[in-house]
Amino acid sequence: MAPAPSCLPDGAAPARSVAPRVLLAACAGNFLEFYNFMAFAFFAPMIGQAFFPSGNHLASLLHSLMTFAVGFFLRPFGALVVGWYGRRYGQRAALMLTFSLMGAGSLLLALAPATATIGLLAPVLIIVARMLQGFSDGGEVGPATALIVETAPEGLGGVFAAMQSMTQLLGSLAGAVVGLVLSLTLSHEALYAWGWRVPFVLGLAIVPLGLALRASGGMAPAGARTAAGPDARMGLGKEPGGNRKAAAHGVTGVEPDTAAGAGPCAPPSPTYPDRAERRVLRRVVPLVFLCITSGTIMTYVEHFGVSYAVAVLHLSPSVAMAGMVAGLLTGVVALGVGMATLARHPDPRPYVLGIGLVLAAVSVPLYRLAIQAPGLGSMLALNVTLFGLTGLANACVWRTQVEALPARSRSFMFGIVYALAVSSFGGLTQPFVTWLVARTGNPMVPGYVMVGAVFLGLGAYMTLYSTLRRSPATVADGTREADRGGHAGTGGTVISGF
Repeated sequence: MAPAPSCLPDGAAPARSVAPRVLLAACAGNFLEFYNFMAFAFFAPMIGQAFFPSGNHLASLLHSLMTFAVGFFLRPFGALVVGWYGRRYGQRAALMLTFSLMGAGSLLLALAPATATIGLLAPVLIIVARMLQGFSDGGEVGPATALIVETAPEGLGGVFAAMQSMTQLLGSLAGAVVGLVLSLTLSHEALYAWGWRVPFVLGLAIVPLGLALRASGGMAPAGARTAAGPDARMGLGKEPGGNRKAAAHGVTGVEPDTAAGAGPCAPPSPTYPDRAERRVLRRVVPLVFLCITSGTIMTYVEHFGVSYAVAVLHLSPSVAMAGMVAGLLTGVVALGVGMATLARHPDPRPYVLGIGLVLAAVSVPLYRLAIQAPGLGSMLALNVTLFGLTGLANACVWRTQVEALPARSRSFMFGIVYALAVSSFGGLTQPFVTWLVARTGNPMVPGYVMVGAVFLGLGAYMTLYSTLRRSPATVADGTREADRGGHAGTGGTVISGF
């Protein structure tokens, strides 16, 4: 059988050798999203005063957070549209589109005049900016996660999926550091007048870098795979009409069709779940949705810490941001430890269960300490503990939920499920917590929400893991290979060895 042609330029190394560039290109959008999110979360009180002036600081904060939530409702639509676009034109085209829209939304957010200058048009511009960001964020995560998994080292596709969580932490950390520096160097009046715009302007610097990585070799073109390419290890083999399907997905070792437009260099033709894939999806998608929902709620409660400290506990922005920076640094280190642990140990269930139970046990006492003794010490204890414990478990959860979906449709399906979960709960978590605190007068609300999210996640994770362990073939590509009992997992990982 003749070797499959390559789309790589003459003399270029296989896609595997450019994995670091691919990782940077794939993670740039996730980094920018959470950088902007951290900046918005920290400066939400200032943004509220600029665009929703009110005599009640909690009311202005709530309006600001609700504006931020608007973008989340566009995520499923973005996932659908960009998912179709990616299946039609390839991952690189899809990721170029999402990053361009993300940059446009960030620019509009940074430059929009305040309500005092242009009246009601000001909040309209902010809402449009958030809609652009939400649409692009929804379309980003599926193709980017699939690209990370496909280019990971042999056997570590699921582990490397946690790079999405890592870049979320790093983006948040960058936003927190910028916020801390501004809070220490600018006066209270300057922060509220114009200082809140600075982090959004600085964030625009990553846009040309990300576009350059994605446009000039940061990613191989759609279908560009060598014989050692990642898709060759995904259990994707021939099926009825399989030459064209295999070539469309970049699978090598299969002779491409000679019809016009076919072959590995052509944009991938749209594919849809077959009967075996649909059976897999009905079983695991609800559980993946609950896992993502739990993680989303915990993430947004943790990132709410700055606004909570400023608006509810009445601490200074510098103290609030110092606690957040310490927490995010701890989370980055903890996630690295979790990834290393996952790579060495085949069964992470006791590890995840233990961390989850500890997190549920300490969340309420930590919030009570922050309320009874507000200050830098209690903020450090709260943020370091919460980010540290969730960071230790995140790699295990990311691996399971990503590898649970059939490889052939992972980009599209994970993007849709992730967008639905984040749009339903991510955008509303902080406004909901703020509303409950204002309505009940009880500042312990975030602690109770955290405990509920932990138990939701533990139940979904353990059930999903058990489902995959009983049916290891479900993690394969959802084709007849799975029906024959194939055990190939994502990136060569065997789910039965979890």
